[in-house]
Amino acid sequence: MKNEPVPLLVLDYHCNWFDQDKPLAAILHAAFGYKARGFTRFWVLLPGYSVTSNTGLAARRVPHGQSAAFKVEPSPNLGERQTLYYEHYLEHGGLYLLDIEDFLERQVGIEVIGQTCHTVDEVMAARNFKTQAVVLTTLEELEAPGLTKVFHERNKALSYVGVQPKYSQAAPEINTIAKHHEYLFAAYRSDLLVFDADFLPTAEPRVLMAACNTVIDNTNNAYVHLFHARNPVNGLVYGHGAPKIFPRRAQLLRRQSNLQNDFTLGVGAGIVIHKVCLGDHVFNWSAYSAWRTAAKECAKLALAAEKKDDEALHRLQVWCSPGDTTAPFHDECLSGARFSSRNPNEVLASKDLKELFATSV
Repeated sequence: MKNEPVPLLVLDYHCNWFDQDKPLAAILHAAFGYKARGFTRFWVLLPGYSVTSNTGLAARRVPHGQSAAFKVEPSPNLGERQTLYYEHYLEHGGLYLLDIEDFLERQVGIEVIGQTCHTVDEVMAARNFKTQAVVLTTLEELEAPGLTKVFHERNKALSYVGVQPKYSQAAPEINTIAKHHEYLFAAYRSDLLVFDADFLPTAEPRVLMAACNTVIDNTNNAYVHLFHARNPVNGLVYGHGAPKIFPRRAQLLRRQSNLQNDFTLGVGAGIVIHKVCLGDHVFNWSAYSAWRTAAKECAKLALAAEKKDDEALHRLQVWCSPGDTTAPFHDECLSGARFSSRNPNEVLASKDLKELFATSV
């Protein structure tokens, strides 16, 4: 291990991932790439600087598992503008030896390109990596005849706008939406665009593409970004069942907050609502699914309405009123909404909603 090669990443305009405004994107991209190739550490050289000393000898002086900064002088051929731009980095060094695990996992605290990496997630907020799209599903949903068309149409719509989602099937022990999200947050180290299995995109391609490529910048990377979906039974259009973007930092905040009945609103830092409808929440693909979805949503709305939330009260009233009576499983949806509006705590506390479904329909 002592004599292993240590690759050198030179940050300049020949580096495809270099961005003068967000240079840490290049470092993160390199760290993941080098780790995949079996390296344990690598050098980073700032733009406009050069190295004349023996970097191999310098690397051997730094214990494995640690990162270090080295001072090097800027190249004499730097232009005046570049010199002014980079001169404030001199006190931090110019050459860095980064231990990959230290950098990615152990929250390295050295100065990197003039920015303090207090946590890896603060660093990751500056990267340009593409958001991973994931569809949450269960075995029941995968095998449901009522969702066959939804799966086909969703795949076709997302593929058309350049999004290739991965499917995350919940294991038997992952029996709640909250647990499934926690599983996702542990499985992916990226921003996540999450679709429910029963979400059907209907928006124009340009609208759907813009939503899928929503830029999460440093001003809102701690918030969940929520779009809107239409309820095919009662016509309500709001965030229920709609796609969500969980930036990496918001995922960590979610882990630190208490589990709440409303998973999305349970994120510690808050939520950004994008008032654009991307499709239909086709939850009424079976009698039980229609009843269960209506019951769970209306339980939350009923409790919010008790706290004088006028918007929640309006939505609850619409759920509990006859909508499109020709919609599949309309009666079960209405039954679940009305039962839950009278017994919200019983619904939220129930560990087996099928028993309540059997007795209330």
